[in-house]
Amino acid sequence: MKTITGEEFYELLKSESTSSIDQYSIEILDDLTVNLNNIFHRISISNCNFSGKISFFDTRKEENPFNGIRLYFDKCSFGDLVVSQCFFDELKFINIKSKGNIFSIRECQIYSFEIASSTIQNEDFVIHHNKFITQIHLKDIRTEKGKFSLRKNVFPINEGAFYKPSFINNCQFINCDIYENDFGYELSFLNNTLTDEDKTNHSSNYFKKCIFGKSSFYNTDFGESTKFLSCDFNGATLFENIKNDFNTALDFKNDKFKNTVSFNKTKIHKLNFDNCVFENYAFFQETYFDIIKIDKSIFEKSAFFDDVKIMDIDKCDRRTIRNIKLHLQKVENKIDYNKFRVYEFDAYKADLKKQIDNYKKDKNHFYHRIRDIKHLRRDLFILNLTGFYSDYGTDWKKALKFTLLFGLLLYVTFFIFENCSSSWDINEWQVAPIGFLRFFILTDFYNPLADGKTYISNNGWNHLISWIIFIFGKVVIAFGIYEMIQAFRKFKA
Repeated sequence: MKTITGEEFYELLKSESTSSIDQYSIEILDDLTVNLNNIFHRISISNCNFSGKISFFDTRKEENPFNGIRLYFDKCSFGDLVVSQCFFDELKFINIKSKGNIFSIRECQIYSFEIASSTIQNEDFVIHHNKFITQIHLKDIRTEKGKFSLRKNVFPINEGAFYKPSFINNCQFINCDIYENDFGYELSFLNNTLTDEDKTNHSSNYFKKCIFGKSSFYNTDFGESTKFLSCDFNGATLFENIKNDFNTALDFKNDKFKNTVSFNKTKIHKLNFDNCVFENYAFFQETYFDIIKIDKSIFEKSAFFDDVKIMDIDKCDRRTIRNIKLHLQKVENKIDYNKFRVYEFDAYKADLKKQIDNYKKDKNHFYHRIRDIKHLRRDLFILNLTGFYSDYGTDWKKALKFTLLFGLLLYVTFFIFENCSSSWDINEWQVAPIGFLRFFILTDFYNPLADGKTYISNNGWNHLISWIIFIFGKVVIAFGIYEMIQAFRKFKA
């Protein structure tokens, strides 16, 4: 490998006879500044090592910016690299390594831009304020420290025969700062991995104030936490098959989804929507979440939550559960609707307990009315009873079991009180099974242990207690039968 100075490298670039520069070690003592104004051809630079800092800029006017400059860097290594205010027909970095303070592409207009199969070890990997005309491909890039910053760029729109979708694929980015980009007509953000260099900070990966057209984030690992803040999703959006499902927390805040969005068959640890608007259909079918939160968010059309599974449903708030239940009801998914109806009752029961505890702590009752607390306690009693008896009218087997059990206990108690004042013989025990059947007939208020239509006729307190047990037994049995009927009707309209 031949060693040359930075000035000699610059002279090679300016030479019209130079189409390739290969196998050079370029020693840059301070800062080599390259003006691309006088370069009008394609140059391939391969197997070169750049020491020091090299900067490219262009003094041409924007009225006629593109005149055939094509720079290809292949298997090169850099210290610091800055490309600013340049105009390229094509700019490519293939299989490069860069290590230093900064790797920067700024304020350029580029027809075709690509970085592939490269390792960026600079403190800052920056792509800012650029306009990409036909395509941008970032693929198989690995950053090992610092921050990847993609800010205020304009990506290709769907115009012209040379248009290609933008790809950011198979990349590993650390501390991802993606801010105020217009991603144009189509973006494929596939198979990427976003991580945090500082493990104590789980919010350094974010997309903020970005505009997406058609977009896909398929098979991407968003790290422990990634936020989408104030973004507009104008085209169909896919968040499917998200990786790292046991740890990833995705937060969407103040976002607008103007077209369909799909999280189908996705597994995410935590998903949060805060003040988001879904103007079209949203799909969460066959998804798995540990926790999901939907707060102050609007679904203008239907949201489909078919076969959604929430592992830590107890950690979800009542508003989220009610929101999901509402949309299950709108699409007439009665099976999943009944599941979330039960979840909502459990969540409401937990809220009631908190409100009652807060009332006890508020000794002067400045913030609570006694009458309200009485109603809360009544609601809590009913929820505890129906939940215990039949899982809120959804489990007929449970209702039948407890109806028979408590009916039998009350009947045995009634039988004992009816016969405690007399000596028992075999004849009294023979009427017990028949009496048990009569005890379960709700309209029969005669003594089930007596022949014919005879009322309970014990003397003294036994008479009163027998009647109390008898009436209470009828109430318990009636309640159990009602809960069984409710359970059988859970799939009815």
